[in-house]
Amino acid sequence: MNAAAQKLYDVPGGGEGGFVIAIGTDGYYSIWDDNSRKWAFDEPASSTFTGMIMYNHRAVCVQRWLGHKWGVFDMEKGKVGSVNLAKKRVEFFKYDSVKCVAKDAPIAVGQKKGKTWRWGLITKGDNVGTWSLTVKNDWDNFDILPTILTNFAIGHKDGKCALFAQNGNMVTQPLYDAITPVFADGTHTYFFVCMNALWGLMNELGEMLVPCENEDIKYTEEGVVVRKGGEWIVVSPRD
Repeated sequence: MNAAAQKLYDVPGGGEGGFVIAIGTDGYYSIWDDNSRKWAFDEPASSTFTGMIMYNHRAVCVQRWLGHKWGVFDMEKGKVGSVNLAKKRVEFFKYDSVKCVAKDAPIAVGQKKGKTWRWGLITKGDNVGTWSLTVKNDWDNFDILPTILTNFAIGHKDGKCALFAQNGNMVTQPLYDAITPVFADGTHTYFFVCMNALWGLMNELGEMLVPCENEDIKYTEEGVVVRKGGEWIVVSPRD
């Protein structure tokens, strides 16, 4: 990291919590901590970082030039018991791709083996310093879904989908052909789910509110409507 670094406040996460991503005239990245007035990564390490993503305030994805692999670090300052934390490595530089899209959302981490990608999830715990790999890299892919109330991940395996909560807990097994977030009512988040080409409605707890027995499903001004036997029926009126 060249000393003539430019702080990038307009990048995702820039400036939040006092952490600012910066890029030097040499093109490498580091993080400036406005709280301690120090660089979070010291030389010579910061002169090897070719990419950074910091949507999560606490967790930052870092790409190193050696092999262009990604690692994940927890930047939170605080204490766990008697241990002072300033920067904690969550996962070393071993990932070929990452998906980090919203604050506190799960981070999807991918490894390429030949022509095959295998994906896992790094998720946030409730305490300081508890980002961890909660879902192993044995999934075909992950989509990260920020919603109004919280964040989710959809895991893909063998052509089927599973829903994961923000903390990495699996809400449903990989049973569905598709899972699509639709709306939230201030308490729950609702998803349209498809199984064997038939549609239903599920909440974020995995509870089926409308079974997958319908040819189609929509959310309209009237509420949730389904098509069954060629006819459209309101099954959940909008309040």
